[in-house]
Amino acid sequence: MSIKEKVHQLVDELSPEDLRVVARMLQGLKEPVAEPDAETRAWLDAELVRDLPPYDWNGIDPLTIGEAVCYEPGTGWVAEGSAEA
Repeated sequence: MSIKEKVHQLVDELSPEDLRVVARMLQGLKEPVAEPDAETRAWLDAELVRDLPPYDWNGIDPLTIGEAVCYEPGTGWVAEGSAEA
């Protein structure tokens, strides 16, 4: 199966709402990318990265706080173990 046939197959399975999203995305791919203006070019060219000291978590392990999340198509990000997950 060619890539074009695979894309057609996937498109045929989409809902009308998802088709509108895909159409906007494809239209965006066809439009030429405009050159950034002078201000945007200055930001893009600026050296905004510098060595920062490590963040002080005050003894808390950041990997142990909060809840794990997972992505549910049609719902979005939900906490694992929640009623929506």
